[in-house]
Amino acid sequence: MLAVYLSVLADPRDQDDFTALYQRCKGRAMYLARRILRDEAAAQDAVHDGFLYLAEHYEIQKGARSEEMDAYLLDCVESRALDLLRKKRRETGDEQTLLQAENGEADIERRLVAAERLEQAMAVIERLEEIYRVTLMLHYQDGWSIQKIADYMGVPVKTAQKRLERARAKVWREVEKYDAGIADPL
Repeated sequence: MLAVYLSVLADPRDQDDFTALYQRCKGRAMYLARRILRDEAAAQDAVHDGFLYLAEHYEIQKGARSEEMDAYLLDCVESRALDLLRKKRRETGDEQTLLQAENGEADIERRLVAAERLEQAMAVIERLEEIYRVTLMLHYQDGWSIQKIADYMGVPVKTAQKRLERARAKVWREVEKYDAGIADPL
């Protein structure tokens, strides 16, 4: 897939920057799209469309910091995922969907709030100390077991488990502060 996006970019430096962006964000983008769509194939489509859109409009965002570029990409993916969700609901047209239409706005609002919380959590994760961030990402993004993480990091299993617990607690506290209006957004 990456080759498709890189073919849109002419400048080798832009290709290198986009490759780094792709490596940094592909897991988070898939996680976000899966949470919204609850369908693997549709989530892959949303992520592909988001990356492709960014590649096609890369010149506009080119000077942005990596955090801003990451956030913009996730916004693109979220937008495409919500578009696919709306399209799917329109196409099904079944009775259940029609009955849910009244509650649909509340459902979309709930999903938007959840996506916002996810974005906030991802921003917190990005700011974590490396040992906590890596432990968290290996476990949740890559699906590694605590044993595998411990072996990879060269630490006892209890240490890896404690790092994961501390990382989760730190992210949870910061997101809760944000929800309560105590912490600044992102």
